[in-house]
Amino acid sequence: MNFDVAAFEKSVCNSFESLLARCSRNVGDVKRIGIAVSGGADSLCLLCALAGGFENSCDISEKLVCITVDHSIRPNEEGATDADFVKKICEKIGVRCIVKKIPGGEVFKVASRRARGIEEAARTLRYEALEEAAAEIGAEFVCLAHNKNDALETLLMRFLQGSAAAGISQIRGKYLRPLLQIEREEIEGYLREKKIAWRTDSTNSDEKYLRNKIRLKLIPFLKENFAGFENAVLKGGEKIALQNAAVKEMALRCEDDFFPAKISQKEISFASENFSSLPIAIRQELIYDAFVRFGVDDRVPYGFVRALSLWPEIDFKKISFSDISARTAGGKLFLKICEKQATESGFFAIINEDGVFDFDGFSLEARCEKNDLAEVLVRGEKSVRLEIPLPFVVRSREIGDAVLNAEGLEKSVSDIFSDWKLPECERGKIPILECGFPLKISAVLGCVLGYENWIVAQNSLADF
Repeated sequence: MNFDVAAFEKSVCNSFESLLARCSRNVGDVKRIGIAVSGGADSLCLLCALAGGFENSCDISEKLVCITVDHSIRPNEEGATDADFVKKICEKIGVRCIVKKIPGGEVFKVASRRARGIEEAARTLRYEALEEAAAEIGAEFVCLAHNKNDALETLLMRFLQGSAAAGISQIRGKYLRPLLQIEREEIEGYLREKKIAWRTDSTNSDEKYLRNKIRLKLIPFLKENFAGFENAVLKGGEKIALQNAAVKEMALRCEDDFFPAKISQKEISFASENFSSLPIAIRQELIYDAFVRFGVDDRVPYGFVRALSLWPEIDFKKISFSDISARTAGGKLFLKICEKQATESGFFAIINEDGVFDFDGFSLEARCEKNDLAEVLVRGEKSVRLEIPLPFVVRSREIGDAVLNAEGLEKSVSDIFSDWKLPECERGKIPILECGFPLKISAVLGCVLGYENWIVAQNSLADF
């Protein structure tokens, strides 16, 4: 039985038009529409289906613009070939194409700085490139090619990462996803019927990426052993999305009671009598809102937010994540951004899997030998081997850092550096390892510069 190309193209265009209608717009009054295309099956399908469906009703050479992004994380010839391939397809169907190239090595730099992995870094830079391209061509909307399979993978990935976030939304700002209700099998059937080849990213088979591992291992297992799991997961995601929307709406109603018109010195405080009267979910939404107001770009771990939201029922003196510092005093919870000095060259990474990780002046190799306990080898001017629970953080020093001594009392890391007679200019190069939650320092590794190490006894970490 032949694939009905015309019906498929009409369904994609109808989906796109319905998304525009939800934005109170229509195809006729939108001057230009960007389409993000990688050369893979999904994005090529989106490009060709929109071009085919609209070619008789508008000038697609003016209305549609293809945007392809080269992340520069694959071999040069492979990335360049993908871009050339997309441009040739665009020439054939009469759609303009622009290429945005991310500088070589930038993805890895961002991944190291944000401590969120290569996938997240590539996504961040890709959206920056799409924003830039949309501004250049005057596109009010950009179409993305996420499909039903992507929605399923995303929900599973976020669940495994400990997030209760909903899945992919059809509309997010200027970004529209007309294929979100269409399965990948139908997408490939359309391309085969049109005799359009597609490119396959060589990294799609690399199982060090969580999404690939879910696609290649987890989903086939679930399909074989749990019939109908796909609809159950997608419906669960829809339910979470509705609940999240309700929580956001409720939090929005009480924002004025918590947030001043102007944040002074990057600090916000919550009074216990007001904060404790709210449901935990509303407290967490207000905390996330505070991070947005601070301009925090990095994804903040839920465990950190959860600990903050349980105050004042469960009190703490001070905890921190990255540049965010939280303390309690006088019946108030204070959240503050700790600005780094311009002269500091800090580093931060979350290690949650086996691998070798290179930093400026030292390298770290982690191997998980038993349960969640990893054997870690750190190499610098000298080396050290130790065991630490996964996941753990490796970072440069922060103001207020302290460790436990043999008597169980705190000793400031600054005092340790002074004992070592470590010059001030060298102190930012010493790696500090943290684990558990709230995060506690388990080691200060002076060995990377030829000094001693301060390693907290394992029995002191047992309650992590």
